[in-house]
Amino acid sequence: MLGVDEISDFNALHSRRHDEGGAALRFDVLALGGEDVRQLPLSMHKTNLARLRG
Repeated sequence: MLGVDEISDFNALHSRRHDEGGAALRFDVLALGGEDVRQLPLSMHKTNLARLRG
């Protein structure tokens, strides 16, 4: 579950406040080329995933 700031909010998902919504699977890259990329903006995460998919 993403908040309005596009930061994931596991507590909101876990609290079942959004039961009427659909389910989604989300994949992410936590490290790339030996570097921790968790602090990069969401747009860069999407770019990295697209590159890895080929």
